[in-house]
Amino acid sequence: MNSLIINEYKALVGQEPPADFLQVWAPPMVVRQKTVMDLRRELLTLPHVGDRMSAVIARRYMALTDAAPTEQYMQDALRQLVETGFDEPKVEAVVRASRDFRAKYVRVVEEVWQAIKEEAPSEEVVDMFTYKFINNPKYDVELLKAEIQAGKQQGGAPLASGAPGDGCQQAPTSRFVSGREVLGAYVERGIGSPPVPTTQVAPPRSAVAGAIPSHVPALLDAFNSQFGRHMTGLELVRILPRVGQVTDIDSFVWKERDVFDRAFDRVRGLYNGYLNQNLDINAFIGTHLAALDSDLEEYAADLVRRFVADERYAALMRASVSSLYKERYRVDIEAPDLEKVLHNLVDGSVMVTEEASISHVTDTYVQQMEEYLRNVADIYHAHLDRTLEQDEEQEHKDRFRGGSVDLDSVVEQIRSSIEYIDVVKALVTRLFLEGGEAASPARICKVVQAALQPGTCDRSLLAIQQVVIGILGTAATPERV
Repeated sequence: MNSLIINEYKALVGQEPPADFLQVWAPPMVVRQKTVMDLRRELLTLPHVGDRMSAVIARRYMALTDAAPTEQYMQDALRQLVETGFDEPKVEAVVRASRDFRAKYVRVVEEVWQAIKEEAPSEEVVDMFTYKFINNPKYDVELLKAEIQAGKQQGGAPLASGAPGDGCQQAPTSRFVSGREVLGAYVERGIGSPPVPTTQVAPPRSAVAGAIPSHVPALLDAFNSQFGRHMTGLELVRILPRVGQVTDIDSFVWKERDVFDRAFDRVRGLYNGYLNQNLDINAFIGTHLAALDSDLEEYAADLVRRFVADERYAALMRASVSSLYKERYRVDIEAPDLEKVLHNLVDGSVMVTEEASISHVTDTYVQQMEEYLRNVADIYHAHLDRTLEQDEEQEHKDRFRGGSVDLDSVVEQIRSSIEYIDVVKALVTRLFLEGGEAASPARICKVVQAALQPGTCDRSLLAIQQVVIGILGTAATPERV
């Protein structure tokens, strides 16, 4: 576990972690209280780490695309690299999946093809050759020229979408490279070698049927039978390194189907619940295949954290709350209140499809504000003998929205006001008059001071009235007060 923490720290921070950092992080990660994702997020909070990562991404982006990355792209790329881990090959893979990289090599392919063939290339040809630039760091213009001159423009695979900054969070729903197509790449590399990264699955190679291990066709057939579809190249890349020692292929695939179905159903439910979006099977394979090899609840919890921070979730929730509020209260919800309700919904990880929960959170907020304003109004009435004025009500609404609901501070603010002193003086003056005495200002002030002595009463007007009556009742002459 220490080596994992050290590697992650060095990749993000650029130096060895201090000993106390290992002591803090190793124990909770051993018992799975903390995950690698938690570690990466923590490291991003360290001074200059985010800036260092951004600088590496931006430098590589400009080198590979001849363009500057947008702010949105940088944010999305950082988020993706926090999930996958941060190193030079992963940074390059993310940049190669960008819109600007693809646009650059679309132009390159078109220009080279036009120069050699003296005609415009078809869209399929452009996609096929652009795919090679995206997925093979060693592919260059000289290889492109050689292949065009040799007439090698058949085959290929669809381009990946959903790159950072492209406005898409899912993998493409078009055809994936099939498991049989990717076997050529495996044989060429050697079956025992590490798998090809899932973002760089090679297109079909020449026929290599004689070199394919005997258990692989059986694996593909069992998969086709139990899943009811062909295995994709991404799935083969994941499964093939683990299947060599399996003796019962059918049982192995049956277990894989169970794992896949549970993960797919869980993730698809979250997309529907939080983004009101249908996740098809191809998008799941292209984006969330890692869920099959993760603690599913941990993976789901992390996905929920990402969803509730997504602007699409916020937009759906704002629309839902606004509609519900207008229907229930016959007025439009004020913008600050809408944001507070949204904050509460995010804190509760409420799904956009959970109308009852949205209603409960909204009503609870409204009721809490109304209760707070009623309590403030009672304080004003008890101390100033009047209702709240419009600007005062707005002031206390703003206080509530800001989280300041301390009623004691409202009481203290009123008691320290000149208005409160004037109201108490008016009360004492009235009580003197009702007793048939026109008291002097000095006498009135002395009674007010006596009534407002700390510990005398709770200092509401009713309590002060009782104190003053008691004082006047024991005062035989003015000099005794």
